[in-house]
Amino acid sequence: ALARQVASASEYGIFSANAAQLHAICLGATKEPDVRSVDIFDAQGRLLAREGVPVGRYPVLGVRESSAHDASSDLDTLVQPVHSSQIELDTLFEAPAQSQPQTEQLLGHVVLVMSRQSLVALEQSMLSLGFFITLGGLLAGALVAFLIARGVIQPIQRISRQVERLEGGELGF
Repeated sequence: ALARQVASASEYGIFSANAAQLHAICLGATKEPDVRSVDIFDAQGRLLAREGVPVGRYPVLGVRESSAHDASSDLDTLVQPVHSSQIELDTLFEAPAQSQPQTEQLLGHVVLVMSRQSLVALEQSMLSLGFFITLGGLLAGALVAFLIARGVIQPIQRISRQVERLEGGELGF
């Protein structure tokens, strides 16, 4: 979602070659948690703006969005194409235009490199919390089972002792 937002925000900056605006967009994106670097390229693959330290190689810049995961460093590289948006103007006094399929012009690409470290830490904390909750449930279940068993067994043992006394000839209670 962040890559799509950056791509949408950088459309005019790429179109107008406004490096200051593109740099501000990159700077804002790198303030998000886990974002390591943001690069904006034009349609020919020339770097227009960069913020952060680029890590590794980028996948081939194509027309479609893509992503790549580097298992050795827990980094995800997201590539989002930037297309020109078409706004149809419709005036009150003109006849409605026939809707014709419009081709979007590729303006460039946004490459976002994100870390998975916080996700891995969150996953580990959730697993350990789940383990302790399960362990607590097992202990509570064992305690309840012990108390229920004791409540059932004690009256049976009392009756058993009474029967033994009766068998032994002890008739007084």
